[in-house]
Amino acid sequence: TSAQVPEKMSYQAVVRDASGALVSEQLVGIEIEILYSQYGGTAYIETHFVNTNANGLVTLEIGTGGTGNVFNDFSAIQWDTIDGIWIYTKIDPLGGVNYTITNISQLLSVPYALYAKNSATTPNLEAVLAENNSANNQQIKDLQDPTDAQDAVTKNYTYSKAEVDALLANLQSQIDDLESDNSSGTVTDQDGNTYDYLTYGDQVWTVENATMVTYRDGTPIPQVTNNNEWANLTTGAWSYYNNDPTKPRLYNLYAVMGIHDNDPNTPYKEFAPEGWHVPTDAEWTTLENHLIANGYNYDGTTTENKIAKAMASTTGWDNSTITGVPGNDQSLNNSSGFNAFPEGKRYSNGSFDSEGIIAFFWSSTEYNTNYAWNRNLSANFSIFYRFNSYFVHYGFSVRFVRD
Repeated sequence: TSAQVPEKMSYQAVVRDASGALVSEQLVGIEIEILYSQYGGTAYIETHFVNTNANGLVTLEIGTGGTGNVFNDFSAIQWDTIDGIWIYTKIDPLGGVNYTITNISQLLSVPYALYAKNSATTPNLEAVLAENNSANNQQIKDLQDPTDAQDAVTKNYTYSKAEVDALLANLQSQIDDLESDNSSGTVTDQDGNTYDYLTYGDQVWTVENATMVTYRDGTPIPQVTNNNEWANLTTGAWSYYNNDPTKPRLYNLYAVMGIHDNDPNTPYKEFAPEGWHVPTDAEWTTLENHLIANGYNYDGTTTENKIAKAMASTTGWDNSTITGVPGNDQSLNNSSGFNAFPEGKRYSNGSFDSEGIIAFFWSSTEYNTNYAWNRNLSANFSIFYRFNSYFVHYGFSVRFVRD
């Protein structure tokens, strides 16, 4: 007897609506389209109608045919294409086929059994020679002496058991790494606000911005609306963007560092929820390197820094005609799930700027007494920037990393 090659693969995704809110415990409609390149070339389509869980997570199997609207045969997909395999997802959060949420991403690791199936259908030598029997004047060297008449070579090309075991262990390690990147959940802060989080390599990051108004021990963080008062602060504070309660909260670095009074002998407060902390400059760099190495550059490369689009939210950005930036074709943003929204900043003089243009994030690493390292991404640039040129009085967004 012989084992059958599986004709399906698992798929998971966290579903959010256009505002970035989780679609939890709700029927959603999903169309899965497998492409031979990011520009088109449909290989397969199927639709599903499934329920999300409490965390907005949906789980399904691609290749089963879903519940209808199947195009082509899953078993006929050529997994070993030059441009790779791409998955184009379309989601209707209302459970129908009016798809309002779309995303396209490359399948970076084709399931081995599916790839091997293509290999099993490789034509035999007779078919290859019938197609083209010319060697174009190239030599084949270092062949062993034949043992039987008409033999060309009799060399043994088998692998040892140890070599096969090593290959399988490496493959399992890659599978584990991919699965770890899908680890998700929620954390609740001291004020009862809940944040989604995702795993990136060895790090776990919140993928929503801080919104608390107290330190971990319950000490209030004051809201400061007056520009002059904001400019003269030497302790922690927050404000809404433009002092508009419908806008997000921005924090100065004093709040991030837990500096709540002017007594130098008073211990700093903890800003982040229990078990979490504000990321250091080095931890931001680790996240950046992980995303680059795992193909989150907008052009699929694994060198240089072009990850802004993969980190940016799918809404809220000023439009841009520049390829590969957050403001261009925003429906293709946020393949990493980081969901950075362009909430702008508050200047050290108390004025506001950059809503819809730039997302700013503090690190907990001071550059000197007046400046700290921070990160930002812009509607018009593909780079995730690192700066040390913003005063500690500025108001930025804040994310958390698990201890």
